[in-house]
Amino acid sequence: EKCGKEIDEKRLKISPEARFCLNCKK
Repeated sequence: EKCGKEIDEKRLKISPEARFCLNCKK
């Protein structure tokens, strides 16, 4: 899966634990 600003923002609304995606660089 890709981690981007658009993705992490949508995931933050679904699950607050998605904050890890902000540190994801792949």
